[in-house]
Amino acid sequence: MGLAVLDLLSAAPAVAQSVDDVVVSPQASGRWLRAESQHVIVYSDENAEVLRKTVADLEALDRLLRGLYGRQDGPPPRKFPIYLVRSAELGANMNVQYRRFMPGAAVTALSLDVAEVEDIFAVVVRDDFAFFGVVDHTAGDDVVLGAYGFHFFSENFPFRQPRWLTKGAAIYYSSIDIQPQAVTIGRTPALFDDALAMRGLERIPDIITESSDGWSLPERQRFDAQSALLVRYLWADPDRKARLATYLDRVAEGEGDPKAIWAQVFGQPLEALPDALRAFVRKEPVVTTLPRAGGPPPPVKIRRMPAGADDLILELQQMKTGAVPDRGELLRKIRRAAERRPTERYSRQALARAEITLGDRDKGERLLEQLLSEDGDNLEALRLMGTSKLYRAAADKAHRAELLASSQVYLRRADAAEPNDYQTLFLLAQTMTEGDTPSPERLALLRRAVTLAPEVTKIRLVAAMAFLYADDAATAYQLLKPISADPNGGLAASQAKRVLEAMARVGVKP
Repeated sequence: MGLAVLDLLSAAPAVAQSVDDVVVSPQASGRWLRAESQHVIVYSDENAEVLRKTVADLEALDRLLRGLYGRQDGPPPRKFPIYLVRSAELGANMNVQYRRFMPGAAVTALSLDVAEVEDIFAVVVRDDFAFFGVVDHTAGDDVVLGAYGFHFFSENFPFRQPRWLTKGAAIYYSSIDIQPQAVTIGRTPALFDDALAMRGLERIPDIITESSDGWSLPERQRFDAQSALLVRYLWADPDRKARLATYLDRVAEGEGDPKAIWAQVFGQPLEALPDALRAFVRKEPVVTTLPRAGGPPPPVKIRRMPAGADDLILELQQMKTGAVPDRGELLRKIRRAAERRPTERYSRQALARAEITLGDRDKGERLLEQLLSEDGDNLEALRLMGTSKLYRAAADKAHRAELLASSQVYLRRADAAEPNDYQTLFLLAQTMTEGDTPSPERLALLRRAVTLAPEVTKIRLVAAMAFLYADDAATAYQLLKPISADPNGGLAASQAKRVLEAMARVGVKP
């Protein structure tokens, strides 16, 4: 939802352009900048050159991945937002910006990928790191490249590619060295050291078979490092990489026990893998240099944000995670910031979201009505109003039908203003929950939402249940299985696992 707020700002004609080629529009007087290119939108309160370099590297990575994996180039359904925060402060104040987004985060926190109904984005600490004593050969951009790599694989391979491969691939490509004419891949990633991965290496077969039952917290924390090591090992040799593709195809076709398939495809039991990995880390990394794709780099448009973003941009993203540790304090902070700029559209819209989500829903709806009177196609305001009516419908059974109908009116207007928006489609589907059997329109909306945002597990869980009630167990299984196998999937993984177990008990087969 956050992108719509900013797109509204860019709708106003630019009245000036600064010497560093940053567009300045009437209400744009803040420190934060917004850099937009073909596939990404990057926010930062650093200088424009930092944003240009970051966006250029992200577009270079995207072009490389699309070429390697046969993905068509062109505008995506939705550009991926990344929020860059600084860790320049030392001591107790380290990561002060990151803690605006995630209060109480450890000083070693580097990034968080968020895929929620409210938004899909990443918050990344930008600095010139030497992670865990490993030299970063790519000028401090490993974290941001890894965040985009994770998004790329989550979006493009959501069903066939297991979680360990998605995470490991993202870390693998985080260490690419981007030069003007070439790209080098295969270096040891700076994000995780091999010593961390080697501890508890006997659980590697469980990663492959996606069996995370009984994993301790340290084992779950090592999952990323071990996934990254596993991917480096499998991709370092063309024969192993080809065998991995064969293995994944056979598992996806449901041929049988993954351990047996692994032994058949690789010619050795899965239990031999830890020893092979120990031998692998003693060797020099297998590094490959590839020419960069030709053609001009995608253009980058940089705009200055409103002053309200200085106070609210990271707090808004905190709200969208659904994990607000102190709802009252966040609401008070947003109210205070909005009071300082009562005429600024960005601050008013931020306050409307906060009131709807955390505070006074009546006040929030009055703010939205005012915003819609100024601009009837305000996508953010339309979606928020539809969401507010959904909240009311859930709490007011006597007026449920009327409130669902009202929500649907706003959401259909939002859909008309911007078709193929995953949030709008999912919310619209939530207005059609009456009856035991989901309607064809509800199923179609959920299918489209999943297609546009396959990494949002909440949408996949809701869609899976709808297809299960519609007697489409195959689609439900396809949606649930990757979620259930994620050792860091939390509640969503547990819910998916329980549904799959229930399906098996009653004999429902995919």
